Amino acid sequence: MDFLAFRDNDTPPKLITEDSQRNFDDQSENAAISLLLEDEIFAEKGERTYQPTPGNELALFGEENIGTYLNKIYMTPQEIDAGFITEDKSYEISIFSLYREEKEVSNVNKISFGGADLQHPVTPFNIPANSTIINDLTVYGAGPPFQNSQAVYVLEPSVGYNLTLDISGRRILPFLYEPDFKDVEEGFSFETIIYKDERAQEQRRTLAADRFRVELSFPVLEEGVMAQKLQNDLVRFGKGVLGVPIFSECLHLVLNPQGSMKIETREDFSYFYLLKNVSDFVLLKSLVDDSISEIKEISSLDEENQEINVASNVSNSFPPSSCVCYPVLIAYVDSYEISRPTSNVLNVRFDFKEYV
Repeated sequence: MDFLAFRDNDTPPKLITEDSQRNFDDQSENAAISLLLEDEIFAEKGERTYQPTPGNELALFGEENIGTYLNKIYMTPQEIDAGFITEDKSYEISIFSLYREEKEVSNVNKISFGGADLQHPVTPFNIPANSTIINDLTVYGAGPPFQNSQAVYVLEPSVGYNLTLDISGRRILPFLYEPDFKDVEEGFSFETIIYKDERAQEQRRTLAADRFRVELSFPVLEEGVMAQKLQNDLVRFGKGVLGVPIFSECLHLVLNPQGSMKIETREDFSYFYLLKNVSDFVLLKSLVDDSISEIKEISSLDEENQEINVASNVSNSFPPSSCVCYPVLIAYVDSYEISRPTSNVLNVRFDFKEYV
């Protein structure tokens, strides 16, 4: 059976056949919604309203699909993975109704929402008929080590279900302690699965075939208040993903990069293997103020001009004479050993493994 689809009253009908890709029998609800957006029924942003003419739904979807795709409320996206979080990230949540009458959202329940903020109208609010509303979501750079939040839009009983938004992500905790540089070890491992058959012959399969996993090991010695801070951070480090400096590839700056997306370095980093092949982030660290540091995502490397281009502007001031820049290894604490030479001194040897 062929049927006609109308965009609006001013657009000529478009013939859709069973052989076309618009045969809804084999498509999911998401595919149908993608088709709506593709056909520009909804505007790019802002006041989104689509007023179908009588019978237009039948022409667009086919009689057998009316109950499947219409008279429903959709949310996109329904899941957000913010990835590695080093700074604020913004997202748009689109909620669009295919009802021909407005529907009420009685409440928005936010579960474990520390480190995130969802902007929406004051509840209760209505979603107009055949239209879309946009809510703004912000995942902050500061927050718990793991972002695991959920927002539930409670719809009126006549709809029969609620909308759920799941948010996940991992914040990179910068490791700001200076090691004993003469005792920094870098290692590389290839993880494999080993299987022995009935003849006791080994078979091996690599888990990460693309490249090796980087390992770092070094001691940190602190005294006084810094020793107390390190003791407290051990609990935080054990639960999170860390941005560990690659000390062997230290960089020094030419200019203060504050407000810029470009970091100019004095070193020729064309031979810095880990910066070029492993690191996706760099750490800017003040040498005079332990509270000033910043992790920036690398967008590209300009080896010819010795410049690192980052994905967003550098916020803090980093004068070249009092700061350093390190490539960052995204890692977790595999193990650590504690010793106390005196009651006021803490010595911790860390073993880090790359987070993959």
